[in-house]
Amino acid sequence: MVAALSFLASTAISDVSSSGLLAKNRQANDPDFKEVGGVVDHHTITPEEVLILARKGMQRKLADHLYKPPSSPINSHIHSVMGAFGLNVSIIDTANLAWKMGLCVKGFAKAEKLLPTYDYERRLHANKVIEVSGTYLRFVCGSNLGIVDLRDKGKDLGVDTIEPMAEGESRTLLTPDAKNAHPDESVARGFLLDFFNRHGMFLLGLDVAYGTSVINPPLKQIPEGSRRPITVKNGVRAPNPRVCIDTGHTGYLYDKMAGAARFHVVVFGSDLLGPVRRNLATLSQSLKDSNSFYRRFGGAEMFNIILIAKGVPFEVDDSIVGDDIVTLREAATTLYDDRAPDEDAHTTWGANHTTGALVVVRPDLWTGISVAPNELQEVDDYLAGFLIPVAERGNRVKQGSRTMPVMARHSSRSLDGDLPAKASI
Repeated sequence: MVAALSFLASTAISDVSSSGLLAKNRQANDPDFKEVGGVVDHHTITPEEVLILARKGMQRKLADHLYKPPSSPINSHIHSVMGAFGLNVSIIDTANLAWKMGLCVKGFAKAEKLLPTYDYERRLHANKVIEVSGTYLRFVCGSNLGIVDLRDKGKDLGVDTIEPMAEGESRTLLTPDAKNAHPDESVARGFLLDFFNRHGMFLLGLDVAYGTSVINPPLKQIPEGSRRPITVKNGVRAPNPRVCIDTGHTGYLYDKMAGAARFHVVVFGSDLLGPVRRNLATLSQSLKDSNSFYRRFGGAEMFNIILIAKGVPFEVDDSIVGDDIVTLREAATTLYDDRAPDEDAHTTWGANHTTGALVVVRPDLWTGISVAPNELQEVDDYLAGFLIPVAERGNRVKQGSRTMPVMARHSSRSLDGDLPAKASI
């Protein structure tokens, strides 16, 4: 609490002179204050004053659109210190946007399809950061000031986007009872229990699902009683289980998913036998086909294939031989899923051991689409929604001025100029 108030005091009420915002606020509420010279002692500043003046002098801002052609994408939202969202938000905003802009600048992706997903995904996260952080701040400060409701700023994104983002979490804003701004211990404990149950994962790492879009399609309907390839949904941060890298090293899946220039094609091969083997053979054959998604959209330059097989290295190395999956074996990095069944990578992802699974993971490590390894037309259709086939890239590059946004230098523009809409902390 002390750290939060110190930060807010240093930003919202840095001017403690007799003509500063704090002095003016006190003079407005207490005529006698002016008569003693308007001297402000730091030790007399209350949490309530911090919040009130923060609302007046440092209003939280959120852009109406984080991307709207022909302007370049921006990262424009300010929130309170509570929840320590600053670095997390900035890193994830950057990671979300960087790979999209990179592909578009290179002429590998359709800017008109891919770049709007930045706004589509990150604006709702910014909404929630401001709401959750503001709620937390008011509880810590014992304030009953109202909390801004930014849900109207997401209406244009559609209910299909808003609902998956908030799945399992109430959008009701939490705040201490207005009649009891300083709750007793039982009320405080109940508030914190409810607050962290709802927002715990969000506070830890902003692990909230993105809504449906061209890069996060909705899950397809499957026959009753059948299983999906994985239980992990589209548009969520990819799980990062521990795996065996080779006979001398263990690590995590992310160790082999470095870089922001490629999509990661994570293939779960179970024991490499039976129906899984046949599906893997179909995938392996497609890697040589010029009409396959792999060749059409850039091969190894665009895709990092990772094969996760169940077993220790010597077991998997014996099973992976064979002409039927030789192309897959040569193109993929093989990882060994040697942990106990209740904590291995297949269980972490909920992989189907009967069919196997192929998951396209975006460069920012959010899941895109998941299918069985033989359902390759679905992968092709998915990628065709926003990527440009290699054979067509030359024509798109020539039209670059009409497909790429103007990359304006937003850093030289005033914050208020970029952010016409404002919201309180």
